[in-house]
Amino acid sequence: MLEDRIFKNEISSSEIADIFSEKKEDNTEILITMLTRALEEMNPSAVETLLYAASCNGELDNRYTKVLSELLLEPKILNHNLESVVEFLQYIQDPASIENLYYACLDYPFSDVHSIPIKAMWALRDIGSVKAIEKLKILSQSSDERMNEKAIQQLEYLRQKEEST
Repeated sequence: MLEDRIFKNEISSSEIADIFSEKKEDNTEILITMLTRALEEMNPSAVETLLYAASCNGELDNRYTKVLSELLLEPKILNHNLESVVEFLQYIQDPASIENLYYACLDYPFSDVHSIPIKAMWALRDIGSVKAIEKLKILSQSSDERMNEKAIQQLEYLRQKEEST
């Protein structure tokens, strides 16, 4: 069974691509169910495989927001998976993810190894709602110099974008 192979890490990325890219049907609900299970079981390899499957499945949409937002706040999932989660949320641009993106900025330190806070700020910027901008303004007042600097850059980007339209 496919799900067993995913959760036991017994499936290759090429098999995942073949399974989820060639199907004509939308497998989003199945993938969300499996991602939820992977989160509950704290199974980073299944999360990684399922995130890849989701990217092969077609357009990401706000049906993924809840499980992705929950994954974002789980530090036991490997950082490279969390970066993918933030990138997916940035792509989806669902305002329902704003709070968790904000907390990701606070919960994960800036590092040369991973860039979760920066990518979370990019996602907030791309959502661009009043609430997202408020969160960036709060981050721009951080005592952490790097956080402060990056948040200000995102606000400046939005200001320039607004001026050019």
